[in-house]
Amino acid sequence: MKNTITVTIMSNQMFSHDASIISICGLVSSHADDGPMAIFDGFAGCGHRHLFSHKHSEQSGYGSWNNTNKC
Repeated sequence: MKNTITVTIMSNQMFSHDASIISICGLVSSHADDGPMAIFDGFAGCGHRHLFSHKHSEQSGYGSWNNTNKC
């Protein structure tokens, strides 16, 4: 079974491209392999996923998943 999580991020401050980290944690019943996880655009498909990257590889359009910490 595949689930989808939809997240909308709004801020009243600019995010720094080299210092901002956004974490989504506490997904207790979730499971995925550790490592990079693809980020997909929402309905409009405007390429916003490329504004995010995996913190270690800096690969555009990916986040990271730690299955032990569920983050």
